[in-house]
Amino acid sequence: MNAVNNIDWAVFRADLGNTNSTLLSDAVAELLRRLIADGILVTQTRLPSTRDLAKALAVSPATIAAAYSALVAKGVLHAHVGRGTFVKEGKPAPATPAFVSDTAANDAVWLPPRKPSARQEVVGRWLARARPGVGVNLVGGYGDFHLAPAQEYWKTLERVARDDREQAMQFCPPLGHIEARQAVADFAQARLDIAASVDDVYVGTGAHNFLDLILRCFLEPGDVVACEAATYYGSLDLFALAGIRVVAIPSDEEGIRPDGLANVLHAHRPKLVYLTGTASHPHGRMWSHARRDAIAAVVRRSHVLVVEDGSVAQMRYTDIEAATLKSVDRAGQVIFVCSFSRTMFPGLRVAAAIGSPEIGARLSSTLQSHTRLQGALPQLAFARFLSSDAYVATMREAADTYRARRDALIEGLGAEAAGIVPPECGFTLWLELRDRLDGNALCQRLSDASIFALPGDVFVAFPDRSASVRLAFGQNDADTLRNTGERIAAAIAALRMSPETTATAYAATA
Repeated sequence: MNAVNNIDWAVFRADLGNTNSTLLSDAVAELLRRLIADGILVTQTRLPSTRDLAKALAVSPATIAAAYSALVAKGVLHAHVGRGTFVKEGKPAPATPAFVSDTAANDAVWLPPRKPSARQEVVGRWLARARPGVGVNLVGGYGDFHLAPAQEYWKTLERVARDDREQAMQFCPPLGHIEARQAVADFAQARLDIAASVDDVYVGTGAHNFLDLILRCFLEPGDVVACEAATYYGSLDLFALAGIRVVAIPSDEEGIRPDGLANVLHAHRPKLVYLTGTASHPHGRMWSHARRDAIAAVVRRSHVLVVEDGSVAQMRYTDIEAATLKSVDRAGQVIFVCSFSRTMFPGLRVAAAIGSPEIGARLSSTLQSHTRLQGALPQLAFARFLSSDAYVATMREAADTYRARRDALIEGLGAEAAGIVPPECGFTLWLELRDRLDGNALCQRLSDASIFALPGDVFVAFPDRSASVRLAFGQNDADTLRNTGERIAAAIAALRMSPETTATAYAATA
């Protein structure tokens, strides 16, 4: 196995000082265990020699030898004299492609093995429990389609199909229909203060798909991405699927710290920075213009590529304008991604990305083998609806309703939400649990009572026993949310007094 050839071991030097280990050899062993657990080092991977790894990590060969010996003793590695040290207990390496053919070799079909990540399995379990019409669903982090302008959009779709049938029934280019791209450019200027020409805009079928495309286009397995400590869980799945290492950027109450970003860029040299800070997910906080400007200055000095996910920036509960990085991007380093499905209705499946003509050319080239062509009908209908007064007016009315729902949930939580800063945008509330209660245990208790939420560790790159939960308030009315908040507060109180919690607290202080 030669998986280690794709690993730049030098980027891990800073990690050795950020562990709980007192011995340097223990820190190296902990690093190797993490790489094995993350699937970066798979079963039967041959590790570098003690001398080579020592040089890469800037430690002594004796330190590496001690770390290898400790992991061999625990059955994690195994050593062969004259051959080297290998991973013994890890994730299996990708299987040799299995070819299935009914006739000849040129009809062969490759069936690659695919196993969902641990995060995908956890999210899948919670989503399966939160079935429509059963209990109270606080899982989905998007808006209520009953508040969306569905009838107006449907009328627009019918008009396009009737009056522009010849154009609407055709394919459109990989980067989207020219009319849709122009509509997004106009919208971005008016609502997000982003100056963009039609050549800077690309329209597709989802923000998640755009992020996947960007990773395919600009990154390779073993590259490093820097992101917020808690972020959109779908992005973490994509990073894992692409074999990309994730580094968390230190944050404070306003989001990522400029000095923390500068330190991460210096120590880890990430190829890409992924941020939701403009309209933070899952916290729902917004950058101030001063914080945005400080982060932009760090980005400008580093020349790093940034993906700014502003999917919920449109749904704001404050008069403060969104302080997007893209609006002050003069060097073309920032790709702004925005989903319209979250704010309108999920079935719309339209999103846009705003970059530069140079980035567009790279994406278009990749799209030729990824998506190739798109349908013109949905993009034309979206373009004309986005350009109408109805869209902005409906979003403003909906914001008042969502604000009331947010406040009702916080009111129901009572003392458990003490000190919480109400989210300024989006559809989710990030609840930190006092006394370090286990978010997974709380979600299990809530599920037993037909209340469905997501534990906080789904949203972090390095899951621990997370003392947080994410509560989505977009899809239930204010009275239901107020009552549900009271029930959640009661469940938290019961968990706090449970035997397992009191035993854990006692062990921690003993």
